[in-house]
Amino acid sequence: APLVSVGSTVFVDNNDNGMQDADDAGIAGVTVEVFSVGPDGIAENGDDVLAGTAVTDAAGNYFVDGLVPGDYYVAIPTVDANFPVSSTGFAEDPNDDTDSDDNGIQNAPGEGVWSNVITLTGDDEPTGESGSGGDQDSADDNNGNMTVDFGFLPQLSIGSTVFADNNDNGIQDPEDDGIAGVTVEVFSVGPDGIAENGDDVLVGTAVTDADGNYFVDGLQPGDYYVAIPTVDADFPVSSTGFADDPNDDTDGDDNGIQDAPGAGVWSNVITLIGGTEPTGADESGSGGDQDDADDANGNMTVDFGFRPSVDVSLIKLVSDAEPNVGDVITFSIEVTNAGPNDATGITVADAVPSGFTGITAVSNGGTVDGSDVTWSGLDIAAGETVVLTFDVEVLAPVDGAEFNNIAEVTALDQNDIDSEEDNGADTDGDGLIGSEDDNPNDTGIDPDDEDDADDEPVDPQVVDISLIKLVSDAEPNVGDVITFTIELNNDGDDTATGVTVEDIVPNGFADIANISNGGTAAGSTITWTDLTVEVGAPVVLTFDVTVLAPGDGVEFNNIAEVMTTDQFDEDSEPGNGADTDGDGLIGSEDDNPNDTGIDPDDEDDADDEPVEPQLIDLSLIKLVSNPTPLVGGVVTFTIEVTNDGPSPATGVAVEDVIPNGYTNITAISDAGTLAGSTITWTGLDIAVGATETLTFDAEVVAPTEGIEYNNIAEVTAADQFDEDSEPGNGADTDGDGLIGSEDDNPND
Repeated sequence: APLVSVGSTVFVDNNDNGMQDADDAGIAGVTVEVFSVGPDGIAENGDDVLAGTAVTDAAGNYFVDGLVPGDYYVAIPTVDANFPVSSTGFAEDPNDDTDSDDNGIQNAPGEGVWSNVITLTGDDEPTGESGSGGDQDSADDNNGNMTVDFGFLPQLSIGSTVFADNNDNGIQDPEDDGIAGVTVEVFSVGPDGIAENGDDVLVGTAVTDADGNYFVDGLQPGDYYVAIPTVDADFPVSSTGFADDPNDDTDGDDNGIQDAPGAGVWSNVITLIGGTEPTGADESGSGGDQDDADDANGNMTVDFGFRPSVDVSLIKLVSDAEPNVGDVITFSIEVTNAGPNDATGITVADAVPSGFTGITAVSNGGTVDGSDVTWSGLDIAAGETVVLTFDVEVLAPVDGAEFNNIAEVTALDQNDIDSEEDNGADTDGDGLIGSEDDNPNDTGIDPDDEDDADDEPVDPQVVDISLIKLVSDAEPNVGDVITFTIELNNDGDDTATGVTVEDIVPNGFADIANISNGGTAAGSTITWTDLTVEVGAPVVLTFDVTVLAPGDGVEFNNIAEVMTTDQFDEDSEPGNGADTDGDGLIGSEDDNPNDTGIDPDDEDDADDEPVEPQLIDLSLIKLVSNPTPLVGGVVTFTIEVTNDGPSPATGVAVEDVIPNGYTNITAISDAGTLAGSTITWTGLDIAVGATETLTFDAEVVAPTEGIEYNNIAEVTAADQFDEDSEPGNGADTDGDGLIGSEDDNPND
């Protein structure tokens, strides 16, 4: 019978599929032994006989010939140290004449490998074997079996870097240092192929070096994930933007998944395939050279970025918490980083409320968009504070106007140990904002809030200045000196300062004098400036004037108005006119009897005070009892003084100069007095519509030359202004010889 041979290839099964694929190289220098099974026909038993030995060539091929037909098995007593594990999926029957499939059996990694029994039969072995080493029996092809192959798994590795992702971009930038001392674990996903499941198997552990690099080798092809069970206390949060596929072979990108800050981190599943892993420039990041000894069998691209821990806090301040409307105030935002790491990429947002306008002088490169002020890209070293400022103008506190200004950290690259950026300023919804700032005008600190936001309420000063006008005598006599009084009251919340009051004295008054409180007169206008009116403490302004005579175009209604105040008046606009609704009524508060009346539709910062000078109309007629008496006879003269008003007449004086045609003046009524030939009545009071009758008797003298009988009487004084006469200015005011405008009795 012809002799037979056996042989083929010991190869690296890179993908553990039990087949020598095109990219699966042979393993050189491996000793292969061929055994006859012995009389009992059982492989790996005591009666087995070594029939031949070979050492694999550079292509991993072995060849043993000179065998007699019979039952054999092939063994590798000592596996290559670099490939100690037989392929997982092996072909149990080497008699199937299938080339390039793994026929090895191995009890444990690193132990020897053998095939099941193969029966070699003369002139009946496969020919034209196409796999590696298939042509070794070509000289006697049908007497050689070149299909007994042994696949071994390559030893793969995984690794790279745990780094501080300072700008949270998910990439290890040049300034992002590694994190040393972090324990990294590599798990096989187990039979179910799912990461983080109960059947996962821990296959390797490493601790990051000074550069943050880790390296785990001795792995077989398969599916794995990398985990960091305990994160570094200073870097407890995984990068925000992670690359979810570690199979993308991108070095330096964050592959970590984390359920919550401070929790463990793991990667998605990565498949390791021998001879196909990234090499050289594809692993150019930190730790990429750790597998250089067997580069294609190591994947150095599974990296983990962590946001450094910082403690950024924010407090809000204002230059004037109780400004006046129209003031320009400065808001300050103090942003502090308590460390332990530098904070970068900070964004602070300030939504300016409706109570302010004219945002200007924004510091630190901040930008304004409508009512929003934003600072971006701020960097604050550990232990440092950055102060951000801007100016606004204070608006009036009308309905709907808001003055509580809130600022918040809305972004940063690092992890804030006690705050979450951009999650709202009032994190517990109780109306209190900020856990640190307790300045007096704040809403109060809230220990349950985070420290990366704060509010700063502003309370514009509000006053309620009212003005009423009074006069010492509302119905004076012409020529009287009267006193006008202006009462200023403040019913607001704040002291009123810079108050200006203006009083335009009408032309019915003259001789402005005794102006109180430093007021000044310019022409007919009196002005008080820079007055201060405390809450509940009236300020009284006074001045004196002399009452002039009424006449056409002469006005006596005196009006005063608040023209300015530093503060906002809650129900009035200073200087906008006294009669704001134009109905002729002025002032909403003063209802003294001589006023024009209150006007509830007017503002309360102006008032009028009309004066009505007393006015009389005295007329006098003269009568005689006998206009043609006898010489020596006694006649009675009667003087009737009538007051047609509209005011009662007081202090009326009447004078009668007796001509020389009479003598022996007697019976003078009403306490009249005679001095020489003149009778005078004084202190007479005459009611409106009343007539005062004055009488006296006289004896008639003989009518000789130079004797006069025309007896003339005249009102010479009255306390009030007579609307059509001037007392004491002579009886014949036009000098025409006719006297009196009313008496037309026949003898007149």
